[in-house]
Amino acid sequence: MYDTKQVELEAAIADLYGREHAVFVGRGTTGFALVFEALGIDGEVLFPAYTCPAPAYGARYAGATPAFCDVSPQDYNATVETFQERMTDETSAVVPIHIFGHPFDVAAIQDFCTNHNLYLIEDACQIVGGKIDGHTPGSVGVASVVSFGPNKPIDAGGGGAVLTDDESLAADLRERAATLPLREEKHLKLLAELYRDTYYSIRDVMGVVPEATNLFQSFPKVFRDLYIMGYDDGSLPALESAIARVDDVIDSRRRNASTYHSLLDHSDVTHPDPRGRPVPYRYSVRLPDRETRDSVVATLREADFHVSTLYDPPLHRHFAADGSYPTAERLSDQTLNLWVTERVDVEYVERCAKAVLEAIEDIERSS
Repeated sequence: MYDTKQVELEAAIADLYGREHAVFVGRGTTGFALVFEALGIDGEVLFPAYTCPAPAYGARYAGATPAFCDVSPQDYNATVETFQERMTDETSAVVPIHIFGHPFDVAAIQDFCTNHNLYLIEDACQIVGGKIDGHTPGSVGVASVVSFGPNKPIDAGGGGAVLTDDESLAADLRERAATLPLREEKHLKLLAELYRDTYYSIRDVMGVVPEATNLFQSFPKVFRDLYIMGYDDGSLPALESAIARVDDVIDSRRRNASTYHSLLDHSDVTHPDPRGRPVPYRYSVRLPDRETRDSVVATLREADFHVSTLYDPPLHRHFAADGSYPTAERLSDQTLNLWVTERVDVEYVERCAKAVLEAIEDIERSS
């Protein structure tokens, strides 16, 4: 039986994203797997090639086949055109992602899915709030998935939810979620460390032997315990606190992103151009090439700034997918992710932006 507090917080999350129902799960990936299973999706599921592997693992766990499309350089999102290019007779569903908190073109992708009889399953793990064409990200399609993991917009340290307006689907998902095991924190911590170490080791080897990317194909099976689990109601207090902070989180992320946009005024810095009204997960800019990007990253990390290079390598390489994904490849080489979370203030952002510009200028002087 559900804890009263869990029922209350599920309703709060559903309301936050403009949905009728929310079902808590152990992780966002778990939510994707349960949705695919509940809907009987066993064909191809199209994902943007520029994103993290976790949603595609969910398809694999449910017996579906991940397939991939390229993305737009404007906002890093998949579009109707990129989905159309990769759709086949085997395609059953598409999973557009509000990557970095940039809303995808909701109306156009909804129409595309309706016209082609495809399930639309929305990945809203990197956004809360925001608007596009009157829609709230997380409120469209047969279901949406959100994450409560570290540094996500709703950060409860872990867990996630599936959102839907379909009462029978919600009931089905709730029954499936109740059968999943909880994982011991010690076990999860060890697996997370091993995943991270193995991931970066493979990426390093890829720099010498490109075929090493094939090693990623074993990850869904090897690390299944890290991605499929029941919801631990011990995290309910942290989630309640995170929900209470949502308005402040949205305001601070937008403020920090605006500051980066204003200060990073340089010909070598290409800013994103998101649709609608985003709520940034990271402030992600493009530098001219991988060498410049990696040099700037090294300089910033040495100065103790939080930076990342999501997503490198792009997702299609994890599954050794055929085809050409030139924009995803280019973004993987060029993108620098800067922190906008509520844990950093304007003074930090100003110092970080200054460090980026100085690192670029140092590269220019030495070339």
